[in-house]
Amino acid sequence: MVTEPVQVPMGLEPTSQPPCFTTVFIIPYNTMCYKIVGFYVTLGDRIVSSIEDLSYITKESTKMLDNRLGEIDSSIKTNNLLTLIQTYQTYKINKNTKSLRG
Repeated sequence: MVTEPVQVPMGLEPTSQPPCFTTVFIIPYNTMCYKIVGFYVTLGDRIVSSIEDLSYITKESTKMLDNRLGEIDSSIKTNNLLTLIQTYQTYKINKNTKSLRG
């Protein structure tokens, strides 16, 4: 039993029949291949764009963290200075009151 090849309209997915190497079938398969390649190019572009977005977010987060750590460092230095002053004052008070204790 011989069956006639079914013509596939251009731009549509190919049928389940095996490809025949005639002009009628090559154009739809080429079109399908271009669509597949186009899909992967678009997918690749989206992945690159997402990575760029993540890179930007990481840079911004790092800047914010650096700023916050700088504030914390400044607070610690201020606290250290105040503790130093308080320790010195306690030393002077103890030195001056040593003779009163006996």
